[in-house]
Amino acid sequence: MSLNESDPEYNERELAEIEELNRLSDHNPEITKSKLWRRLTIFVAVVIVCSLLLPIAALIFNSSNSTTSGRDEVRTSTNIPTPNFELIDTNGHSIKLSTELENNPVVILIFYRGFF
Repeated sequence: MSLNESDPEYNERELAEIEELNRLSDHNPEITKSKLWRRLTIFVAVVIVCSLLLPIAALIFNSSNSTTSGRDEVRTSTNIPTPNFELIDTNGHSIKLSTELENNPVVILIFYRGFF
């Protein structure tokens, strides 16, 4: 008995498509068992391991090649003279940078939403 006799609702083209789809599902192995899948999982694992090791390697090589400490780098990078300016503090008093530098060896200004 053929498919045409058992199910007359399908035409010949539809039956051919159904048979082709049935053959395709029987011949294709699962994707997770293929060589391509294995290679892909190994590649993804290598990329993840490299992305985790790269920052550690950068820190190791950066610290071993550094001839100056972090404090010296900050000191040399911020050794630009600051213009003298005058600001009003939170209590309303006028403060001049030059007078603060005369009274204190180090002056740290913190600006917070327009106030210091």
